[in-house]
Amino acid sequence: MILTFGETLLRLTPDNPYERLASASQLKMGFAGAESNTAAALARLGHLVYHVTAFPENLLGDAAINSLRHAGIQTDYITRSGDRIGAYFIEAGASLRPSRVVYDRAHSSFSEIDAGHFDWKEIFAKKQWFHISGITPALSPACDETALHAVKEAKQAGVTVSFDFNFRRTLWKDKSQAAKSFDRLLQYTDYVFANEGAVKDVFDIGIFDGQDNAENAAEAIRALQTRYGLKGVAFTLREQYSASFNKWSALACIGGQFFYSPVYDIEVVERLGGGDTFGAGLIHGIISGWDPGKILGFATAAAALKHTIPGDIGFLSEKEIFSVMEGNTQGKIER
Repeated sequence: MILTFGETLLRLTPDNPYERLASASQLKMGFAGAESNTAAALARLGHLVYHVTAFPENLLGDAAINSLRHAGIQTDYITRSGDRIGAYFIEAGASLRPSRVVYDRAHSSFSEIDAGHFDWKEIFAKKQWFHISGITPALSPACDETALHAVKEAKQAGVTVSFDFNFRRTLWKDKSQAAKSFDRLLQYTDYVFANEGAVKDVFDIGIFDGQDNAENAAEAIRALQTRYGLKGVAFTLREQYSASFNKWSALACIGGQFFYSPVYDIEVVERLGGGDTFGAGLIHGIISGWDPGKILGFATAAAALKHTIPGDIGFLSEKEIFSVMEGNTQGKIER
């Protein structure tokens, strides 16, 4: 059984694809968050997944819980507290115009939790894996302490811990705060998912020049493994030619050995959720006991495929992902 922990947000996007937020008159409503995106992907892959979060006791909180249940996520450990759900607005980019995200999550129910908000000993009983990201400690000092408390409880319970960097500049007042927080969390982490740019931003490790270079990424991976004694580290590698066209691959070091994935050319429909799907693919492969090359290949193909699907969640099956791994990347119609 898998646990994910983090804020699930109200997602609002212009009803017309690629419309600007400044001129949109109608918005589509949904719910998503880095950790619950990962949970949804894992549930689709057949895992029993619980998401730990907090929502207000109102109709939006009810809708958010219903959306998680619809994705196959267990909601037993969700609490109802606070006055509002956090939200984010997305303006989809295209060609030379970047996508933009506007957060509205200050004083949300989740941001006001504290270390005693959840019964972690009960939550971690009979669980196998715990996944968290760098977004949670960024939301408030209380969330930072709660995240640390949670990973400590996970390790005490013998639960494997994975940490997705997910460094968001707009959520941190100072990146030195992120470095201090991440450093504490990584003391209790087994697997790290990241990219070279995020690691450079937080710890000043590596030489990031705007693209994720495999040689520089390998240097950053070695530095992280040496510093924290991690079982495995996986980096996504993105060559971004425009908002609409990327090259996508990944690099991982598991058991002291490096593995490289194939490179995929992607015409991007939606970038959000790609990294979360990558993390889900890694967790799925590790739990399934696959060899490291297959794990990385599966996660990379899953994330590449997710880029072609609108919304944060791809709802991908193993069969679809294996098909991409086998070279079926021309998008031929299936009848």
